[in-house]
Amino acid sequence: MATAWRPASNVLQALSVVLLLCAMTVGAEAQFAPIDPAASSGDAAIRAWKQQVSMRIARSARRLADAGLHGRATICVAIDRNGRLVETTVLRSSGNSDVDGAALAVVRKAGPFPRLPRTYTKPVFAAGQIINFVGL
Repeated sequence: MATAWRPASNVLQALSVVLLLCAMTVGAEAQFAPIDPAASSGDAAIRAWKQQVSMRIARSARRLADAGLHGRATICVAIDRNGRLVETTVLRSSGNSDVDGAALAVVRKAGPFPRLPRTYTKPVFAAGQIINFVGL
């Protein structure tokens, strides 16, 4: 019988802190707003990585553009060192469960993401990602 994968306790601790930080940044209106100050550093590798992640999410969102959805949801995105999406949570609901569900799906389908740069030393990167649907 195969055992289920379980993250190490330090990863679980980091995730709980990440989710708390995500919840505290709901008021941020940036398209991809890093929660951790280290993620906001001037490091070129981290900036390039964030750009790659944003582009993947944007491509994934464009695939749902014709679904006729209209609304804006803010999603907490937590990505581990290997580029694996470890958590997605709705931070600010659009008020429409279909839009919120689609925003979560957009982020999940965008992965896997590139590995975190070596210069980012934490086990998990977390940010708030705004997903805006403009249906016709």
